[in-house]
Amino acid sequence: MVLLLDGLVRAYRLAAPARVSFSASRWLWLQFFRLVALLLAWFLGVFGAHRFYVGKTGTAVAMIFTIGGLGVWALIDFIMIAAGSFTDIDGRPITVWDTAN
Repeated sequence: MVLLLDGLVRAYRLAAPARVSFSASRWLWLQFFRLVALLLAWFLGVFGAHRFYVGKTGTAVAMIFTIGGLGVWALIDFIMIAAGSFTDIDGRPITVWDTAN
């Protein structure tokens, strides 16, 4: 059984595609835009709309139930987005302001 699993793991590693690196402009569609997150935090921050936008659904639902931590959590998130230290679900900072290249 162990040999079978070891063989499957090795076959998977051989069949897995190699990682290809692209320039940052090709990955623009994967990035979340800071201006959109900032506006969502300003207008719908207590409902966690900006957290839904970046993929943090668990904490976004928590923000709904706590009304944005009675506004404190929403305010802290707004400041973090404006300062550029807010991250998406994968831990990448949201730094791109708009969609223009």
